[in-house]
Amino acid sequence: MKRWPALAFVTVLLLLNCTPPPHQLPDISPDFWRDAFGPADISSVKGGGEVLVSLEGEKYVGAADVQWKKAGDFRANFYSVFGGQIASVSADSESGTVILEGKEYRVLLDEKMDSIPFSWGEDLTFRQFISILTGRAPVNPADSGEAPDTITISRRTAEAEWQRGQLRVTARVNRRNERLEEIRYSFNQSWTVRMSDIFKGLARSVELREDDRNYFWIKYQNLKPE
Repeated sequence: MKRWPALAFVTVLLLLNCTPPPHQLPDISPDFWRDAFGPADISSVKGGGEVLVSLEGEKYVGAADVQWKKAGDFRANFYSVFGGQIASVSADSESGTVILEGKEYRVLLDEKMDSIPFSWGEDLTFRQFISILTGRAPVNPADSGEAPDTITISRRTAEAEWQRGQLRVTARVNRRNERLEEIRYSFNQSWTVRMSDIFKGLARSVELREDDRNYFWIKYQNLKPE
């Protein structure tokens, strides 16, 4: 009977030795962070899901469908629960249009959306807005191979942060499987973008928030890269 404690101790040691430790992400190449933000070779995205929009506190619940092609074609339609169209966004290879509350806004793809009545329009280009709507990272702070400014390690995750002027980008990665779990963009505390539930490089949960009265959130049931 005295052998049982010793056998149990040996068993625990074997299990610990066989269990791979979490990756020490601060020690790996900055290329890891660049690639973690999603593949650059996606040629098209298509999907649909639920949407919650708040405009000056007036909330709309409904559905969204989006379709994007790298060649330049993009459309997104947002519908109420009764089937009426809340808003729409479309673009070709040069410019795009936003229709919201009966008003039409036209913007070139690489211009700021400052004609849109939201603070984030002063900082985001139309191209970056399309990336957000299709679950793709609008800015990759590690694209040029730059390491994060700070990395915070916990037992399960590693969170990297880049500060680029007034823009702060945070990426949270699972240390076991090296999967990106969430990306957050914050601009001078005036707006935030939160992208999560990331699969195959696309975020299936996207929230763009200006304040508690103005925001939209999309939860995609299906969002597929091609």
